[in-house]
Amino acid sequence: FLKVKSDTELLVTTLKSLMKDNPGRVFAGRGGSWGKNFQIAETAYFMYLSANGIPTVLWLPETWSNNSDTEQYFSEDVPDHYSLYNIRYVVAPPSQSPQPFWKLVKENPSWKLYGVQLQTSNLNNPISNFQYSISTFSYISAGSSPSIVFSDKLSFGNVIRLWIQSPYPGKGIFPELRLTGKKSASQGQAFGSYFSAIPNFAMVDEATYRTPDGKTHSLFAQPPQYMTPWEWPEAYPQIHLPSPSATYSGALAKNKKISNYINILSQSSDTDMVFRATVEVKEQCPTCVVVLKETYHPSWSAFIRKISDDERGEPVESITVNGKKVKTINVFPSFVGVRLEEPGTYKVVFSYTPSKLKILLMIASGVLLIVAGVIFIKYRPQ
Repeated sequence: FLKVKSDTELLVTTLKSLMKDNPGRVFAGRGGSWGKNFQIAETAYFMYLSANGIPTVLWLPETWSNNSDTEQYFSEDVPDHYSLYNIRYVVAPPSQSPQPFWKLVKENPSWKLYGVQLQTSNLNNPISNFQYSISTFSYISAGSSPSIVFSDKLSFGNVIRLWIQSPYPGKGIFPELRLTGKKSASQGQAFGSYFSAIPNFAMVDEATYRTPDGKTHSLFAQPPQYMTPWEWPEAYPQIHLPSPSATYSGALAKNKKISNYINILSQSSDTDMVFRATVEVKEQCPTCVVVLKETYHPSWSAFIRKISDDERGEPVESITVNGKKVKTINVFPSFVGVRLEEPGTYKVVFSYTPSKLKILLMIASGVLLIVAGVIFIKYRPQ
């Protein structure tokens, strides 16, 4: 370790410097591929970097969550997968052949540091110009959630795998995942009021799904399609038709894309637990969603405030937005999302707060520890 100590310290220092202006995750290989032998002494780089406060991905302690199985379908040769998981940096051994979109930032005899670049920029001075090559990456993104998928906890792996390996992540399409009981999902009892609102289906098992008409389909022979309102306006006549008597015209969907409806104007993060963004919804959009690329958990909250040109200020927790109760949703692969439908500019803050039960348990543990210490000191042998 002492032989490469200065090299590893330089790597950590360089990454932390880059992340001040361009936060993102680091890919340092996998335990089942070249990452296994990419080590400092006997410690893999992905473990060493994580222990030093660098957010790494695709290794065991980072996968004890809803993303545990499906993130393994990340492909290091697919650029969209880096954007999906906000992987901005790659650390690899000097002998590892880089992907075409890995752009060298810095190197020494122990490692090479790359930036993931999905657009052309001048890298004559990689460190100073690096922010321009990664402007498409972020922890918060805007997209469309045009479908709802009901599933129990054991049946969603394949449907998310097919989604990850499709063009949908690159198009900004994030179906909503609703976890239900096995019986509810398999018998189609979960559809409820969503039948008339947003297209949906329920997973019967890992390879079969049921649509609201009661028909079952093979997931692999008939993979589901996730169509946005601008691709399938007939499914959203309340938005795209001027009146109930009007008829659909294909021109309504021509040349439309997500950026025509919703955009992230700015964003920042205070800590790993607080992420902020200013979001613009340009047109009425029944499926627009703001996505935080952190694993979904009910303890994530969305704080939203709609602002106008003459109204500015910090966001406050809102009981209602657009006349509806604010709540986060679980979107593919298992990220935190919040729906925004009506035109306007919004301040959105995602924050994580432990549940009251966890806080109570922490307090109780502290009290018990103090009591145990007092008893030990009082009755210890003299």
